[in-house]
Amino acid sequence: PMEDSVLRNNGDGIFTDVSAQLGDYFRFKKVGRGACFADYSNDGYIDGFVMVLGGRGILLHNSPPLVGQRNHWLTLKLVGTRSNRDGFGARLEVVAGALHQYGEAVSENGYLSQGDPRPHFGLGQHAEVDKLVIRWPSGIVQTLEHVKADQILTVTEPAGEGPSAAGGKQ
Repeated sequence: PMEDSVLRNNGDGIFTDVSAQLGDYFRFKKVGRGACFADYSNDGYIDGFVMVLGGRGILLHNSPPLVGQRNHWLTLKLVGTRSNRDGFGARLEVVAGALHQYGEAVSENGYLSQGDPRPHFGLGQHAEVDKLVIRWPSGIVQTLEHVKADQILTVTEPAGEGPSAAGGKQ
């Protein structure tokens, strides 16, 4: 059997193994054959589900810190009108102060698993997104400003004509 591990991104290009601090699951060797990641509890913290060879699947719940600094987040539920219904293929840009992040709405999957299709952005200490730009597969570009963090935001593609259409949150 192999050891499963969790590496924390230190933000400087270096990762630290924090597995020993994360509970009983990481104390025993096992063979994980598939994993998917999603915010199962809708609390802004991404959880993991691991399929174990010869055993039961295990949900690794990522709990918010009880003490200390909580980070902000934003999860998007896209609703396509001219594009596909789930907005798959939409390109996303999030700006919060000096933080710039890019993502794409995809039907995530891996070996024996299917992840959360909702794009998720970690915002650190930013309690608001200054600008969210959604480039829908239809060519429509939608811009939202001053979006509150710490929520699952449903955004519906505007019914505009072509790439210059803009709209607010729905």
